Amino acid sequence: LDKGAAGVLITLPSSEPPDLVVEMLAALPRERVCLIVPWAGARDGPSALSLEAAVRLAAAPIEKAGKPLVALVGALLVNVSLPPTDTAAADGAALLAEPLRQLGKALKLKIRLGFDGLAPSVGDAGALHCADIAVHACVAVATPLGAKVTLVEPASVGAALVACARTDRADGLLTTVVVDEGGVCLGLVYSSAESVQESVRAGRGIYFSRSRNSLWRKGDTSGATQELQRIEVDCDSDALRFTVRQLGEPPAFCHLGTRTCWGEARGLHALQRTLQARLASAPAGSYSAKLFADPTLLRHKLLEEAQELIEATEPDHVAAEAADMLFFLMTRCVAAGVGLADIERHLDKRTLKVKRRPGLAKEHRVRAAEEQLGIAHARPAGKAGASGWAKLGVVVVAVGAAALLSARSLAQR
Repeated sequence: LDKGAAGVLITLPSSEPPDLVVEMLAALPRERVCLIVPWAGARDGPSALSLEAAVRLAAAPIEKAGKPLVALVGALLVNVSLPPTDTAAADGAALLAEPLRQLGKALKLKIRLGFDGLAPSVGDAGALHCADIAVHACVAVATPLGAKVTLVEPASVGAALVACARTDRADGLLTTVVVDEGGVCLGLVYSSAESVQESVRAGRGIYFSRSRNSLWRKGDTSGATQELQRIEVDCDSDALRFTVRQLGEPPAFCHLGTRTCWGEARGLHALQRTLQARLASAPAGSYSAKLFADPTLLRHKLLEEAQELIEATEPDHVAAEAADMLFFLMTRCVAAGVGLADIERHLDKRTLKVKRRPGLAKEHRVRAAEEQLGIAHARPAGKAGASGWAKLGVVVVAVGAAALLSARSLAQR
């Protein structure tokens, strides 16, 4: 989990003492534990009752220890044995979707649907993750965050995913929200069973065009294709969310050439696009181009803006200094070929850690910053282990008056 696994799939050993099993589970964050529930079917077809019996069998050690399942497990993976037919996954999902919803509601747990015959392997195709009723292959113990999973039979998985969703539209289409890696909504489209299967198979954004009454392979005409990252079903199972990496020059989703169907991006995403454009081709006198060409100047500005951000006290002043800091920070990132999606990926991965470091300041980094800033003051003996923020505060007080340009005056340039 500390290395970025989104969760663990487990089976509970019936041979071990129940108290030991509970102790093991209690050491893990429950929302990241998914209990595998084998299910071979029932004579009278699937029902919430027959599925609940399978859950009780799989969770027997927890029940014997007198603990509620929901206190130790965040989700169940109902693992179905499939007959060797081309439509088995879709047929199984269609039969199980409603009983699984009922079971999840009764147990207050997320329910995931797994199939024995679909084995995952790490590759370069798009990943498939679903929020409520999820289609999983049950072979992997854990899927690292950001890992891209290729399924042996992607068309079958797409069909199973659609079978778990529902719609009240007469044409059977599913409302689909398309977002980028940062969760920014790019547009609203519609998906059919065929378009979802094709999208999973091809690893790209493919939808259904109501005006043309046919598949819409995004970017075939404009060049603004999409790399499929994830497909999720919403909490009511009546809408899909496609997470994509928008490509193209410019990387626009809308037919009007804008990033989204509601116009251009704002805030950090707009800043990133501007800086990327400046790096590729900057107009004469561009300050961004000057920073790209002079790493020393950029480093000094990062140090200066960090000082001014720490010194700020009023909310609006803090916000203004943070905006200045983010400008130089994003300039540094874009110069290194790093985007917001890369940063967010690291942030998301870190939230998955179970063990935490103490987070103290690094002494050698504090000294290096003082040398960069020309600080010459003696450090009191015995203070090496003091709080990082306290040490940084000493530096700020000593350097605040030495700043050559304020962040605000720089922004006006």
